[in-house]
Amino acid sequence: MTRWIDTGMDAPDGHAWRRPAPDDCPDCDCCTAALCEGGRKSVFGCAFLLSQADKADKAIWDRVSKCPCSSAEKSGTMAHALAEHRAEQEKV
Repeated sequence: MTRWIDTGMDAPDGHAWRRPAPDDCPDCDCCTAALCEGGRKSVFGCAFLLSQADKADKAIWDRVSKCPCSSAEKSGTMAHALAEHRAEQEKV
């Protein structure tokens, strides 16, 4: 079942404009699927892809900044690749 988000815009005839809500990430309970997909591809993780308004909200920032989907501990993420690269560089 599709969830809907109220856009806050009302039409002249009185109905409200809505858009489909983004899909939740199947692997965590803190992000949307699209946010985690981007977070896995970024060395900065999900939190740095938040909108400016969400970055300013401490509760959202704290929750998303700990997302396991984009952490350096999760294999396949850019953060993990960077951590491995740094470990290799330290060996040299």
